[in-house]
Amino acid sequence: MTAARILLLLLLALPARAEQPQVDLSALLQRIAAGTPGMGYLVQQRLQAMTVTSVSEELDAQGRATHTWERVRRMAEQDGKQESELLRAVDDGQDVTAHKRAEAERRDAEQAKHGDKASSFELPFTPENQPRHRFSMVGPDAQDPTKLRLRFEPASELGPQVMQGEALVDPRSGHVLQLRFSPSKFPSMLIDRMDVEMDFRAHPGVGAVLSRLGVEWEGGLLFFKKRGRSTVTFEDVVFKPAPAPAPIGLHAAP
Repeated sequence: MTAARILLLLLLALPARAEQPQVDLSALLQRIAAGTPGMGYLVQQRLQAMTVTSVSEELDAQGRATHTWERVRRMAEQDGKQESELLRAVDDGQDVTAHKRAEAERRDAEQAKHGDKASSFELPFTPENQPRHRFSMVGPDAQDPTKLRLRFEPASELGPQVMQGEALVDPRSGHVLQLRFSPSKFPSMLIDRMDVEMDFRAHPGVGAVLSRLGVEWEGGLLFFKKRGRSTVTFEDVVFKPAPAPAPIGLHAAP
């Protein structure tokens, strides 16, 4: 028996690979927009309280940490206003909570006086952000074929809220499970590279919610280059009930 015939028999003996069902990308994007609410909406409309732990590291050329900063905050809404309490601050292994708490109180008061202009990443799947992106199907996830991978990139304009990267999603629930991306335009001219990774956790009655944010970056001026990474985790998250839909007004006929 020739080698070609042996190979043919082996191929015929393999089980037939089940074809993946066709996915309507437009319908999937609508499910994701509903199943994974934007972070701006969650913070402004639904968030009651959460504990935020951040660990930031400055790295040397070999990727080893030379300095480490840890912060733990408890955020909660009181009388319709978001309050933030610094629970722990550690710099290079030294507890500096009392000193940093006083600094944080002064900074929070200044932000309340002049307005907090800090920005954060918004998801590319929100109804407002979807038109800024072009989406394409990568295919089923290699480890779990019931999950899908989507690629996204700028549709036209570039900006800090316009991303390029890949998402792992559950097509049935519309939940985003993981995002990996880089902003199409960095928020600062001093940044040369920024890689972001987000992990999500399902919350009943809310949807997929960010549970971990990781950022690696490098940049600086001329020969004064720096590298760093940060990991932020969100725990003990409490959400308020969803607001009731506005009643439909009745208008008298003219």
